[in-house]
Amino acid sequence: MLKHRGDTMKQTIAVVILVFGILVLVGCTTNTQPALVNNVVAQTTGEVKEMSIDAWSWGFTPEPVTINKGDRVRLKVTSSQGTHGVTIPALGVSTGPVSQGQEEIIEFTATESGTFEYFCNVPCGQGHRGMRGQLVVKE
Repeated sequence: MLKHRGDTMKQTIAVVILVFGILVLVGCTTNTQPALVNNVVAQTTGEVKEMSIDAWSWGFTPEPVTINKGDRVRLKVTSSQGTHGVTIPALGVSTGPVSQGQEEIIEFTATESGTFEYFCNVPCGQGHRGMRGQLVVKE
């Protein structure tokens, strides 16, 4: 009986390690799809305006982010605290999870002017729902 418990314990530990490994691999993947803006694949030519957003529990820096209509934007999203992500639903732009100390880059072209809300797309704790920012696209 004792030997059976030991074997069961080893199997349980192996399953836990396997599940943890899968979760780590899934969390470390990046989005290699080109960013879509209004269902148009963003072009990769022309001058690129680089911007950075740092995510932390529970906010973004800088906020708001301001660009010009027609700008080709390379947005570097980092996390200085916890695992977060950024999505701008109105523009069809989104990152995957960005772990603390990691970076994910998304590129898009600002095809329309206006103020667009972005928010964290990774459930990150009690302040998650208030983790929002604005992208201002000037005419």
